[in-house]
Amino acid sequence: MSPSSPPPTSRAPEVPNGRISERDLLAARLDLPAWRPGPGCPDEGARMVGEATRDGTNVLEGLAYGDVDGDGAAETVALVHCLLGTGGPAQVVAFDRNEAGEIVTMGRVVASSRDKPQWLVDVTVRADGLVRVQVADLAPGGGWPGEWSQRQWRGYRWEDGRFGQAEGPTSFPRNPYSVNVAVTAADLVLTENPDDGTRSGTVEVRIRNLDGRAADAVAVTLDLPAALAPDGDGWAGCGPDVGAYRPPLRCLTGRIAAGGNLTLRLGVRLPKGATFTAGRATVAAQGLGPGLDHLLETDLDDNQVTIGYR
Repeated sequence: MSPSSPPPTSRAPEVPNGRISERDLLAARLDLPAWRPGPGCPDEGARMVGEATRDGTNVLEGLAYGDVDGDGAAETVALVHCLLGTGGPAQVVAFDRNEAGEIVTMGRVVASSRDKPQWLVDVTVRADGLVRVQVADLAPGGGWPGEWSQRQWRGYRWEDGRFGQAEGPTSFPRNPYSVNVAVTAADLVLTENPDDGTRSGTVEVRIRNLDGRAADAVAVTLDLPAALAPDGDGWAGCGPDVGAYRPPLRCLTGRIAAGGNLTLRLGVRLPKGATFTAGRATVAAQGLGPGLDHLLETDLDDNQVTIGYR
């Protein structure tokens, strides 16, 4: 080396840029962290879509960027939902690029649960690399509006090759739209009416609100044979279209206060000559809230009872 030659230098390898566009993510086949056990959610060599089209589709619902692993370059964090009916599991997954420019999966940040959180709502990345995920206790659908779900922001940090929770709450308090409605009912016994040859009887249903919250209404269903039609004044307070669509027979009650109870005496009539075989039927009650959406039942074991009919 001549005296005028500059000394050799060592140059740090360039860190791959892990900022991946939505278009590139949707075009790639990726290995996702395994979904929870259940049908129809692809994870190996899976493609994501930008809009839900059919069951078993991995839907890309959100993207965020930031240096989550501290290497000086941005990574990509995606909120992915596997569509199954009106619901399905979700997870937040981090992606990067390797030195060859290929998209690689870093790992799962957090996943939804059958218990809580059932719903992953949003994702962001803070300037210090903390991945923030908005989670909710209950997923919307099936009569449960999303605005009744409790939402929290929880923070997750990359450390020792995995994500772990570093900030925010770790559990949910009791949901304010919870109720505990219990139902009991007596057997139905039909007696013959000699005047017209029909047979009639009454189902006595008792509803108790065992919780500290009022139910705006209670939906009661009686899964009796279709030949039995509603009969008598006991159905007068049951709302519109009583008996219009059956089975089951339905009664929509009024408000039941916290700690309150209500007894319904619902008559039914079997037309003359109609076929009827004794059996068993389910009587169920569901507490309803504002807009007649379903409240969260805290004890499902006392929401229905089986009666005999003869």
